[in-house]
Amino acid sequence: MNARVPDEQMPGLPTTARKPLLIAVLAGRDPDESPLLNCLRELGHCPMSFPRLDWFVAACDKGLKFDLLLTPLPQLQPWRDTLSVCRALKVPIVVLAYALQMTMLAEALAAARHDDSAGVDVDFAVLPTTGAELGCRLDLAARSRESTAATPRPVNQQFGPYHFSFPRRRATLHGVDRNLTPREFQVALVLFENAGQVVERDLMHRLLWGKPKENDHSRALDMYVSKLRKKLDLCEANGFELISIYKRGYELLRVLPGPARAHAEAAMAMSAAVARGTTFDVVGAEALS
Repeated sequence: MNARVPDEQMPGLPTTARKPLLIAVLAGRDPDESPLLNCLRELGHCPMSFPRLDWFVAACDKGLKFDLLLTPLPQLQPWRDTLSVCRALKVPIVVLAYALQMTMLAEALAAARHDDSAGVDVDFAVLPTTGAELGCRLDLAARSRESTAATPRPVNQQFGPYHFSFPRRRATLHGVDRNLTPREFQVALVLFENAGQVVERDLMHRLLWGKPKENDHSRALDMYVSKLRKKLDLCEANGFELISIYKRGYELLRVLPGPARAHAEAAMAMSAAVARGTTFDVVGAEALS
């Protein structure tokens, strides 16, 4: 990425100091964006890198809900496209620019105030910057989104017996800590938030490694998911099962334990029978209508 933050200027802050964010990072001309991605992870966030704006849009269409977009300073027309997309998605933007780009940055900020782009929250950080300064900029942008968003992401989420706590990035099952790493926590939360939907392999790669899938990571992803399945004890007894969708990705399914499923199936059968005009006695036995 051309908007690069040097490693030595990126001291991380404790993950409890701020709310973790799912951040889309638009890649620039410099392919080595790892220092920036590492900085964001040190700050407790989950970055996902995209080489083009349309790839970011495709990820949003898959159901991912990003807290903000981090981008180097683009040319005028791509910038207008970025503004239009983020206005529609209600995603704030943080622009990374060098001091020599101040004139271009001023033009970009002026374009963001144009009537056609009204409603887009845009902030910036001047490079080189420190991890602490960048973290503050991201926090401000995220709070701006929460003040306008109808349903901001809650700090704590409950999915059946599973509980996820953002401040400590802690996942528990029946109150017992599952000892997830920060990246495992992010992947698990995305799977639970998208239960019943296929999470594409490419998106899983971006969550884990911040970049698209590579051949040598294909097997690594399967092993990673297998470990996560065991750590969370995803099974029928706990109400969720994680299945692999061939050549596509993974889907977390909500399932009912055996007795509960039998009861639900019986209730559905009774409902269908009633719809056909069949009557039942007081114990639910079917009688001729």
